[in-house]
Amino acid sequence: MKRLLPLALLLLAFTLSAQAQTGLALNTPIAAELKANDKHTYQLKLTANQTANIVVTQQGVDAQVNVYDPAGKLFIEMDSPNGAQGPEPVWLVNQPAGVYRIEVIPFIGEGQPSRGGKYEIKLADLRAATAADANLAQAQMAYIEGTRLSLTRGADSQKAAAAKLEEAIKLLGKDSDPALTNTVQMRIRFVAPFLKLQQMKLTKVPGTVTLYHSADNAKEAMERRALLESMVNFYQPLLKTKLDLEFAVLNKSDWAELSGGAPAMMPITSPNANSLITSSDTQAVAGMLGMLKAKMPTALNSALAAEGLSYDTSAPLVSEAGSHLMMGLLLLDRGFGRLPEGWMALPLGSYLIHAWLGEKQPQLHKGMRLAMQIPGAVMSPNSRTLQGVFNANDMFAAGYAFSRAADLGAQLYDTHKLGLLAEIQKAFP
Repeated sequence: MKRLLPLALLLLAFTLSAQAQTGLALNTPIAAELKANDKHTYQLKLTANQTANIVVTQQGVDAQVNVYDPAGKLFIEMDSPNGAQGPEPVWLVNQPAGVYRIEVIPFIGEGQPSRGGKYEIKLADLRAATAADANLAQAQMAYIEGTRLSLTRGADSQKAAAAKLEEAIKLLGKDSDPALTNTVQMRIRFVAPFLKLQQMKLTKVPGTVTLYHSADNAKEAMERRALLESMVNFYQPLLKTKLDLEFAVLNKSDWAELSGGAPAMMPITSPNANSLITSSDTQAVAGMLGMLKAKMPTALNSALAAEGLSYDTSAPLVSEAGSHLMMGLLLLDRGFGRLPEGWMALPLGSYLIHAWLGEKQPQLHKGMRLAMQIPGAVMSPNSRTLQGVFNANDMFAAGYAFSRAADLGAQLYDTHKLGLLAEIQKAFP
């Protein structure tokens, strides 16, 4: 009887393992919550010549979807650059008949701890495969390879990544799966600016802070570089981390070429975590503030006057504060691990700026704190959720987000001073 016990335990373990693999049924969504360092396993039985579309909709967890063939070999690893919200689409096209294992796990990036959250998984399509479906399968594999390359540092890797992603877009065509198409396009938006930056005729100043700048703005660009170097020299010993940063200061025409016509005051980041391209347009800021002057609170006007400032002359300082916040985001990206929610970046990046200015340039900090309050006082959000507020998609809402984030960052600095740095590192190693 004792000899049978190990066999019984083995059979029990096998049974429990089998029970953990939930079967997927067409158009029957399954809601679940994934814990950190956990994995959920599903199974799907396919016959020959079938096409299946599995969609994992992230609802607070940045998930990765792995698919194993009937022999147990991993052949698909899908992660979209949409953070903890949105779809992770997976296509299985004309695969060998058998039972496929679908695994949902929290995505873990470089230096990012595992974090859980809610999601929904659904078998959205199951049908006979068509000739056109072959393009879907090829596009998916091109996307996966392009993603792998895009996460590898170096211009050659980024160039190869862009080629693979463009191949995926061509294979998908106009009438293909919109979720997969959007996923590929998002990844391309991360890669394209970095590549274009290398190809443009810009002046490059190498160093701990590598600078790219337009032909006609060397003075402004070098001043910006000096500020960023000051930040790096301040934070490097505190964080005990080597910070190698790249950024660019561009004039309007170069910015338009790089960004495809995006407004010059709106920053974008490249796929390389150490690259930030930022430019500001004080005239545009002044124009927006001029339209909203009537909304300015009396108390804030009085506070500005007490510091020798005024609403009418605040545009340069507001614009400068915006550029400082972009530097804070760059430092956050390089000095800490991946954040579980995108909205956290603005307040924490703002805290880094307040801490640096408060410790090194207290007088400038005082005026800039007031300037940072102005957009929030006269502009409005286009969302009531944290994710919506701090991922604004128009200038007025973005101005509000920047201002509210600055307020939060200032409060964090007032309360914790530099003591919060260790806590951020501990939370996001």
